[in-house]
Amino acid sequence: MTPTTQNVTAGASVPYTVTYTPLGGMTEDIAVACVVPPALVSNVTCSATPPTITPGVTGLSSIVTLQTSFGTTLPSNSTIAITGTSAALNNLTRSKQRHALGKGLHGNRKHFDRGY
Repeated sequence: MTPTTQNVTAGASVPYTVTYTPLGGMTEDIAVACVVPPALVSNVTCSATPPTITPGVTGLSSIVTLQTSFGTTLPSNSTIAITGTSAALNNLTRSKQRHALGKGLHGNRKHFDRGY
């Protein structure tokens, strides 16, 4: 993921380029999403373009944009998880899924700093 950290001011947005690495020749769709912490959910939105990656068809990267609300004060050093989930992994046991995600399908957790 690039960049790894960004400063964002209230009302602004920041883009991240997220690249996924399919495991073992996987070709199933990967849904790109964010997990916004409860403390930020009313002030930060997340969108991915494209929202679904199909290895071998769409490429392996998505641009994830975090948009903040204007006129709000965000906590410093907040972390938002950017994820990639494949339906193929839903058929694995939880322990296998955690192992597979740890090896590169799952996007990294990244944070942004409040800027003034």
